[in-house]
Amino acid sequence: MNAPLPTRRFFPFGLLLVMTFLLGVFLDRSGWLPGSGGREPPGLGQTFAPFWEAWNLVHENYVDQKSVEPVKMTRFAIAGMLESLGDEGHTGYLPPDAVKRMESDLKGEMEGIGARITMRKLVPTIFQTMPNSPARTAGVKAGDAILEVNGQPVARESLQQIVEQVRGAAGTEVKLRVMHEGQPGPVEVAITRGKVEVPDVSWHMLPGESLAHIGMESFGDKADEQLRTALKETREQGAKGVILDLRGNLQCRFGAFNSLRELKA
Repeated sequence: MNAPLPTRRFFPFGLLLVMTFLLGVFLDRSGWLPGSGGREPPGLGQTFAPFWEAWNLVHENYVDQKSVEPVKMTRFAIAGMLESLGDEGHTGYLPPDAVKRMESDLKGEMEGIGARITMRKLVPTIFQTMPNSPARTAGVKAGDAILEVNGQPVARESLQQIVEQVRGAAGTEVKLRVMHEGQPGPVEVAITRGKVEVPDVSWHMLPGESLAHIGMESFGDKADEQLRTALKETREQGAKGVILDLRGNLQCRFGAFNSLRELKA
């Protein structure tokens, strides 16, 4: 089958944390990635022989042919391949519809509970809640382990699948069963989703210091402008130095990151 060229985008940082998403990458029938100059890497065809054998057996013999969806099967195959790396949530596959939602997030527009979720030792965990977000209002905290979403266990779900279940339109409700850190048992939290503002940059002066702490939540469309504004405001407050904190940053674009490197305080 004809396959589109692979689209790859990398989202570095959280200091040494790297989020790598393969966006819409599909394998050619010969078992190699298109865009390699028309040559199949040595030995790769034999490596993929069992894959295509299983693929053909399913298409030819599976009893419920309505369930045989090539695009879905391909996406799950890619997801399984990346899961085998054991990277605990830092490497994964994003289908095109999820990419569109992520692009919306980077513009500071989001509907949901206003929380970031990561994998911690293969357990879906709240990484951060946004200020004034539905999640924070409902008592959800950073470090909470997510056990169930709307009554369904999520232990076997991928990070992206869990995010899709938690996220939803403003005004709708989602129920999370979470385990607070240091607590003896889980609790159920009902959260009404809402519109959440996702600021790229926030800052504050360190008490008793002439240092400013600038946190970059993401490298979104407005990050460059917001960072320049933050630097200007910190200087006006008497800051003689700046600590740039990227620990909460799980997404970025190379263009925005390059703009950050070019900034002169």
